[in-house]
Amino acid sequence: MLLNLMEKIGWNEEVRNKIQTVGIIHGGLMMTIAYIDNPRGYICRYRRSDLMEVPDVAEKFESILPILASVLNIKSVVRETIKMVQKNGQINKSFKSAGLQKRPRDENRSHLSACMSTPKKMRVCAKVDTRSYPTSPCPGCLNDEPLI
Repeated sequence: MLLNLMEKIGWNEEVRNKIQTVGIIHGGLMMTIAYIDNPRGYICRYRRSDLMEVPDVAEKFESILPILASVLNIKSVVRETIKMVQKNGQINKSFKSAGLQKRPRDENRSHLSACMSTPKKMRVCAKVDTRSYPTSPCPGCLNDEPLI
């Protein structure tokens, strides 16, 4: 994601040093935040926050405040990155169309195809060589002899 942003800004060194991407890694009630930036231009830096746990009981509710503060910090980082990537105060088309469909939907067209049944095939039984193998009845064959 960071490289895509750098490509959007045309690899401008001044802007490249100021942008960063943020990720939230979570599992269950645990989460950590990852920051990736390129402060010097020759290597990407990966920073990670401490592991935070969402409280599951009311007595520990005050421990949710650092998590909410972290989310607000993430929001400010994303806003600053968007400002840096925007050109002359205009939003790039890629940001504006993010998450939208590529083609507009035709309201008159149904989205699901009609159900069709699978055609039935006739079973074909091959004759078994009785000299090397025991005979086995084949469903639908005229020879319905048991194996034993």
